[in-house]
Amino acid sequence: MELLTDAWPVKRVRDLLWAGADDRALRGDAERGRVQRVSPGVYLDAALWAQLDDGERYLLRIAAIAGTRRARVVYSHYSALALLGYPIIGYWPTRVHTVVGADSGQRSSAHVVRHAMDVSDDELIQLGGVVLTNPLRTLTDISRVASLETAVAALDRGLAGPAPLMATEAAVEREALLEGVARLGRSPGAGRAAFAIEFADAAAGSPGESVSRVNMHRLHIPKPQLQVRVFVGGGQYFDVDFGWEEFGAFGEFDGHGKYFKPEYRGGRTPEQVLMAEKKREDQIRAATKRTFARWDWPIALSLPALRACLAASGVHPARGRR
Repeated sequence: MELLTDAWPVKRVRDLLWAGADDRALRGDAERGRVQRVSPGVYLDAALWAQLDDGERYLLRIAAIAGTRRARVVYSHYSALALLGYPIIGYWPTRVHTVVGADSGQRSSAHVVRHAMDVSDDELIQLGGVVLTNPLRTLTDISRVASLETAVAALDRGLAGPAPLMATEAAVEREALLEGVARLGRSPGAGRAAFAIEFADAAAGSPGESVSRVNMHRLHIPKPQLQVRVFVGGGQYFDVDFGWEEFGAFGEFDGHGKYFKPEYRGGRTPEQVLMAEKKREDQIRAATKRTFARWDWPIALSLPALRACLAASGVHPARGRR
């Protein structure tokens, strides 16, 4: 993995001053919108900044800190999550997260969150030229501080296989995560971390499915089966995201990626993907006689909308919890 400073022309004040440039001129360019201040002393052309998505901008902030510190920086929490390629629900933070010694006395700033805690050497890895907490420690830490949605989405992915940007590593194990939380004792967030770890499921197929399950839990919807295999005849089968035998219903989270991202369309147009999805759903309905609920991100993120969507297909909260 290469940090974005290797791919984008980042201007560092220190380098420009060494070359005889005027620091005040660069700050003036930032005020006029010609360049974007990424972090103290680091700027990027504003047009290039505008092309980056939220995740790329956050990686660039991390890279900027790495490129302007002489002492070793250890990344953790949200920054380690981003460097490892795990998902987040919502927007990435603007501040970079690092680890400092518990007795270092260093404090957080407007650009860097410094977590004063002890981390052993075997909990650290090197990736892309920087040092960060390993997947196990990162997921343990993030489950203590992040929203339940983000914690579960990251944990689902961690249980399912290697971190996206560490293809040679193994998946994390639930017991190891729980042991990591137990070692934290009664520290803030330990209880909700343990809940998120127990709730996580390696069978979840996407962050949207993870968020859907979290909000189903909040709505007291009975726990669904995940990735239900449905045979539709002729030796053909489909896997469906959610299934409830007690309601005779299936459900699917429908992210926009399958329709608009070329890597998911397999050379087909969005219209062709849409027609294929409709045919697939019709085959499942015909073979199983079950109802079929389908929702997208706005519905997954809204408790009232998800409740109404599921109710329309006969899926309701557990008795006594309506």
